[in-house]
Amino acid sequence: MALLAERVTAATAAMLNPGILPAWSSPPTLEAVTGLMATQDVFCRLRWQDAIDQAHEALEEAPDFPPLLLMASISHWNLYRPGEADSILALIEPLRDQMTSDERLLQEWTYGNIHGDHAQSTRVAEQLFRIRPDVWGFHAGVTAASTNRFEDALERFLATDTSSSCYRTFYQWWNETAKAYHMLGRYEEELEHARRGLERFPGFRWMFYAEMIAQAGLGRMDAVDSLLDLVADLPVQPEALGFLYSPGLQTLGVAIVLKAMGRLQDYERVMDRALDWFAAQPSDELRMERGQAFYYAERWSDADTLFAALIEAQPNNISHRGHRGVALAHLGRREEALEVDRWLAELEWPYMQGAHTRWRAAIAAALGDRIGAVQLLQQAYQEGMRLGFFHYRDPEWESLRDYRAYQELLTPEGI
Repeated sequence: MALLAERVTAATAAMLNPGILPAWSSPPTLEAVTGLMATQDVFCRLRWQDAIDQAHEALEEAPDFPPLLLMASISHWNLYRPGEADSILALIEPLRDQMTSDERLLQEWTYGNIHGDHAQSTRVAEQLFRIRPDVWGFHAGVTAASTNRFEDALERFLATDTSSSCYRTFYQWWNETAKAYHMLGRYEEELEHARRGLERFPGFRWMFYAEMIAQAGLGRMDAVDSLLDLVADLPVQPEALGFLYSPGLQTLGVAIVLKAMGRLQDYERVMDRALDWFAAQPSDELRMERGQAFYYAERWSDADTLFAALIEAQPNNISHRGHRGVALAHLGRREEALEVDRWLAELEWPYMQGAHTRWRAAIAAALGDRIGAVQLLQQAYQEGMRLGFFHYRDPEWESLRDYRAYQELLTPEGI
């Protein structure tokens, strides 16, 4: 009777708390209610490591409570720790009979993302969206965007209830929605959205970026330059998703979007600003980011030198190898570029999600092999590579932009 009373009390406390998602199972104890609230709070603020720590602390009292396990798994995934995320999902599997339908679907959606199964992720995301569009609209939106279904993505993002307890602090909704507006060419709406995001999250630097590329889409380069002046003196800081923020990186990001838009003179001018920022930093800091600046500025020799040094320190880093392979191809050092390609082709690591094949495609494109590049991109997608905003802006694919097979690949029907 005491156990039953405790469970009823805990369930009632959870039901009466407007801050707890209605999708979650009933907590078994009042301690589990407290642990759930604390974990969900930092999870919704995108503080992934804090969410993991909080969830594990709460799991000591409620080791079989699915919401805590799900948030811990997704947090590991967002920190690019797919193995840990997958291990936690395995712990959830025996609990499916006691899980809500939302929790079972969220487990399947997370599994699809970890293993690069676009079909499963899409199918499950749509089911979640039909059940609770106000809660799961974001999840369905990012899934649609990853397969270049931007109209669907925006519809799902806008169905999300951003006044809810979780979404009031979940600033990732704002930048993913901004990307959907941008990809649809709805720059005025993107601009308005970015400004509203800055009102809600004044310290969220990505919204400055969204505002800048919206202004660029509208041809208002004076406004872009004013914003670049504004961010130029902001401090370097880590972002919650694990990305390093710096004015140099943000300026670099604006430059490559300008290039994707075909605004080459503006690209060169803004890229020079990014390079000047990095040149003013200590040479032993932000080395990877400095290498990316050389890479996107097409300073191939400088990029090769820097990424070669980075590979010495991290020989198994796929991104470093890929960047260097592309630089070598552009330098005309074909055999060395193909040597990088062979290294990538021989990798058999788990959870790569097509990252190695994506870089092989970029090397093929740089070597002028458009047929091979598209075939490798198709393979990378099948292995789990996502499409979406960053694929649109990445300059690796410039030589393919007028190639029909590549254009067809980027359509939802082509993939």
